[in-house]
Amino acid sequence: MERPGRLMVNTESDNMAGSDKKEQKLASNEFASGGAAPLVVQDPDVSAFVIPGDSKGLIPRAKLDTDQKTTIATWGGSLPTSPSRTEYFRLQIARAGSNEWTLLKEHPYVGRANPTWTPLDFVIPKEFLLDAENEGAFVLRYEHENQLTAKDWSNRVPIYIDKIPPNLGINPKPMVFTVKPPIVDTSFGVNDYLEATIPMWDGDILDVQMSYGWMKDELPEKPEDMEVIEGPIPVSPGQKVRIPKAKIIDKGDGLRCGGYLLVDKAGNAILSRYELMSVALGPWPSPTPDKPKVMDPTDGELLRSDIVDGGVMVNIPYITNGKSTDDIVLHWGIEKLDPMPVGGNPPAGNNIFVPWETIWKVYGTNTEGVVDTNVSYTVFRGVEPFPSAVEIVKCNLSAPGPVNPLPDPEPGNPGLKKVTITGESAKPDELIDADEDQEVVATIELVDPLVDGDTYQVMWNGTPIGAPYVIDTSNDTAGKLIEIKPLDWNIIRDAGPSSTMPVWYELTNAAHENPEEPEDRTPVKIEFLILKLPDAEPLWTNPAGILWCNSLRWDSTATKFGVEYRIPPSKHLNEGDEVTVTWKAYTDFDNPVEVPSARKSATFTNISKEQAENGIVWLIEPYVDHILPTYTKSAPIGKGEVTYAITGKPASSVPTNTEVGMFVGEGTCNVPPPPNP
Repeated sequence: MERPGRLMVNTESDNMAGSDKKEQKLASNEFASGGAAPLVVQDPDVSAFVIPGDSKGLIPRAKLDTDQKTTIATWGGSLPTSPSRTEYFRLQIARAGSNEWTLLKEHPYVGRANPTWTPLDFVIPKEFLLDAENEGAFVLRYEHENQLTAKDWSNRVPIYIDKIPPNLGINPKPMVFTVKPPIVDTSFGVNDYLEATIPMWDGDILDVQMSYGWMKDELPEKPEDMEVIEGPIPVSPGQKVRIPKAKIIDKGDGLRCGGYLLVDKAGNAILSRYELMSVALGPWPSPTPDKPKVMDPTDGELLRSDIVDGGVMVNIPYITNGKSTDDIVLHWGIEKLDPMPVGGNPPAGNNIFVPWETIWKVYGTNTEGVVDTNVSYTVFRGVEPFPSAVEIVKCNLSAPGPVNPLPDPEPGNPGLKKVTITGESAKPDELIDADEDQEVVATIELVDPLVDGDTYQVMWNGTPIGAPYVIDTSNDTAGKLIEIKPLDWNIIRDAGPSSTMPVWYELTNAAHENPEEPEDRTPVKIEFLILKLPDAEPLWTNPAGILWCNSLRWDSTATKFGVEYRIPPSKHLNEGDEVTVTWKAYTDFDNPVEVPSARKSATFTNISKEQAENGIVWLIEPYVDHILPTYTKSAPIGKGEVTYAITGKPASSVPTNTEVGMFVGEGTCNVPPPPNP
């Protein structure tokens, strides 16, 4: 595409009105009486970078990005033999029809005694080719200046620089479809394609080709990135193209577009504009899907205590006619969650997690009491919406005390002061042995706002301790220190020792369903206490509590047998704990002597909830190695002793003192038969 422009580099003018060869012809006539024929300067060879056979010397667009070279490979004329003499070879360029020449490259040739020719390379720099002003038809020539300063020139060789894509470099109009969006199954009629028309464009039509495609979302920024259905092919304005149905199905539902690119002879390409079209294929989801179900453990008002792992789950029922690529958008009040794909569309429906931040934002920082919150969802087939019915959830997230600046579903509030624990020793947040069974006081500083009925309940490791303190605004003011006393020593002892026993308080009010507590719990040092664990229990004893022959039991595999003890449940035995148990065997219950070889230990790691609630059963086996050694003929009743400890807790059980009589008739117990498989 030719347009006016400027030339780079320095220019010089020659006064010839005609061709460069005219000057050569005149010189030739002067030698017509018999002198030697003049030298004819060879033409620049541009065959390496112009389109073959193109009369204008059109340079492919891709070649413009790199320097282009011409070479004077041979020279048939004379060369200077004296170092004081120099000849010059120059590559010049001018606009077609102009005599304003620009020097591109100059090579001097300094004379030498035995002159030899070395090919001379001349470069058209890419900066010249890419300059926006250098557009259209140009001519190249060589200029030769001999040692006497006489000049001669080659023929003018045309080149054409074209960097302007079709339609004058402006993105052409979108292709025009015969259907209106959304594109659905019926949009195709009896065809397996959609038809579109290529509109008229400005500028050259000849030597322009087209490629077209169907794209997901938008057309790319670069023509080379377009996914082509067909092309390049010859094109004319008004030409019709077909987008196969299979291609539209392949790109899926959503906003899609058809587009094309135009490419001229030089290889300049430009993408068309486009119009996004909604695609929603297949049977549509039900117009009114079922209501969502908020998974509320209390099945009433949604409280802070119902917030599990930082939010709540909402069940989206099975979507009739749902496609795996459909999206579900959950609406919680005025908030919309990120889309979630229908995926496998399980019969039980999909679950969507609603984070606490969203729940709290919709409820409102200063809100009190119950707020009706609309919960619904929309199924999207591409961009086509199919809304559900609305479920109303009663949210009650209000809590007493100061507004939490960092709201959290947990009741920790940085606006509340920590509790301070003091015993008779007056050591803050520390109890020593001299404090035991003496008065222990919890001190709390009140903060605004204070409301009648606000109730402060001290918690010792999660157990209420001391009488609740109820606010009376006629007597209580912000900044006042209240004392809750005495704190029950039985509760303190039951919790056992700790270097950092967690103590806090709960703030409640009948007008608020949710309790609050200080963000920071008070670590109380109380290390002098010892936990008391209940004794291990021998199982299957006789009425007198003696382990005897009928106490022997097989293991679950019916390969080993022995006697069983139970580690009983207690408030100190929790799921996940590790318990170590030890058995010691003695001869002669009345004068016991330990049999060291019969000792046995075992460790139960990560005990289950069932074990914590019902106890741990330990089979001490094999019988011959650990139980039978309690028997001697002279003293047939021996002694068994079991102790246990919970790892990480300063507690151990008192050793059992169990009589063991493993004899019958004139000898020891018969081996019991294994259970039937």
